[in-house]
Amino acid sequence: MDITKMIQIDMKAMMVDCCCLACEASDIVKAYWSTEAQSTVSGLSNDTDPATEETALTKAEYLAGITMAEELEDMFLNEAVTTGDYAATSNKLIYGSADTPVKLNEATEEIGNRLKAFAQNLFKTLSYARKVLQVYSANEVGDMIADLDSYRKIPGSNMVQYELNAGIAFAEQFVKFMSNEAVTQGDYASTVALWQNI
Repeated sequence: MDITKMIQIDMKAMMVDCCCLACEASDIVKAYWSTEAQSTVSGLSNDTDPATEETALTKAEYLAGITMAEELEDMFLNEAVTTGDYAATSNKLIYGSADTPVKLNEATEEIGNRLKAFAQNLFKTLSYARKVLQVYSANEVGDMIADLDSYRKIPGSNMVQYELNAGIAFAEQFVKFMSNEAVTQGDYASTVALWQNI
């Protein structure tokens, strides 16, 4: 298979996932702030207190997940993003560490389950982003297409140069988001939307 076609396929999969992630982040944040989950979790005394039963999240893990969802939402809204080790946060959401998990209420439990699924999907998307960037760099695709007109289809694919460049820029920023590096603001929602039609 042609290298550019491989990049296009993986980039498309990453962008479809990102579309879902952006919606999920927004939905989690809205659910947290509009239900009893917010007062329930913030009302726990200690960071190590259990917040969920099924996912065994502590107060600190739960709140870190909410913060991560808020920051991803900010990234897609072209707003400043506070750096954090969101890969580590995702691991904690997936595995939970509450010693004696308890169910506090339905809303808190449901959001806890959504946070775990959200974290798993972040890792899936991170895998696509790393793969795209590795193939792009290893095969010097940027150098190969540099002289093409930005609206000419890249040989072996259905994308044009500016679409690929926008996708690569987004993939780099997504990896930075997950890796505790500063994220450059950009209209990433438009990049993700653009890729839905490629």
